[in-house]
Amino acid sequence: MERVRAGSLAVAVLGAALAVLPAAPAGAAAPPVAKPETLWLDTSAGGTATAPVPAVRTARTWATGEYAVVVVRGTYSKWGADFWRHGTVCGHPDRSAQAPSSPSVRQAYAGSDAEWTFGVPYACPQFPVALPAREGLQVDAGAGFQHPALLTAVGSRPSPDHAYRYALAGSGHRLALRIQDSIPGDNYGLLQVFVRSAVAADCASTGWQAFRSFASATACRAALPAVRAAAAPGASILVDAFPRRTTRGSAVVLRARARATAGAVTSARLELWTRTTGSWHRLRTLRPDQTGSVSVRLVPAVTASYQWRVAGTRTTSPVRVLTVR
Repeated sequence: MERVRAGSLAVAVLGAALAVLPAAPAGAAAPPVAKPETLWLDTSAGGTATAPVPAVRTARTWATGEYAVVVVRGTYSKWGADFWRHGTVCGHPDRSAQAPSSPSVRQAYAGSDAEWTFGVPYACPQFPVALPAREGLQVDAGAGFQHPALLTAVGSRPSPDHAYRYALAGSGHRLALRIQDSIPGDNYGLLQVFVRSAVAADCASTGWQAFRSFASATACRAALPAVRAAAAPGASILVDAFPRRTTRGSAVVLRARARATAGAVTSARLELWTRTTGSWHRLRTLRPDQTGSVSVRLVPAVTASYQWRVAGTRTTSPVRVLTVR
């Protein structure tokens, strides 16, 4: 549970408080590309602010001179389910965590991700900061827990898919991750953590600055392998119901589910797109239920192609054609 007090969600200014990371040696060969790891961060398992502990660690030790990109995806709650049940809400929480905790844990809405809190179980005047407010993912790469640097700017609102990329420099330790919370025991929701080697393309724009080790983008690109970045596992869309034929004037029901490695994806938006001739256009945007499922009832007049898409991502279903006779 998060205590409601001014500044509880403010991001600490890292600046001089951060340990200075070692600079990349001039002319050094690019480090080897590590095998990616996918981990699950239990948001209730990171200890307290005064006694932080890792909620999850990488199996691999990241040596000095090696650089990692950590992709964290998902939503969770910093308040137990009972806090949400009294009906007072500020912001726009999702109906459940993207990847729920164990079924034995009582769960309700989810109002936080790795970077933002966007919904709380309080009236807005009672909450000390405006929403959305910056959030509390912490990583220990060897110098203690601190909020990692984002590889790309996130703007002023949560990412549509609640996924964020962070840049880290190795220092001879395994990477440890946790969620900062004053009373974490009643938190619920799992965050997917994907750890891969940084590559030269990660130096683009201001990405080189996020590693805090390079004097320029050119130096960053020279130090990192010029290979394609490993892709983080994302959601998939299962089409549960799609009739191939119907008659003009008859109603049909289309059903689909969004799934991820840990189970149903509930806080993503599923879009139904259609095309008869020419360009695709969006027909509906739907919010999944707690099983990740959506359904839509249509009365099609002409034969058309249909495709489900996860909003804000490249995840799509196969294209299906519904023939109208």
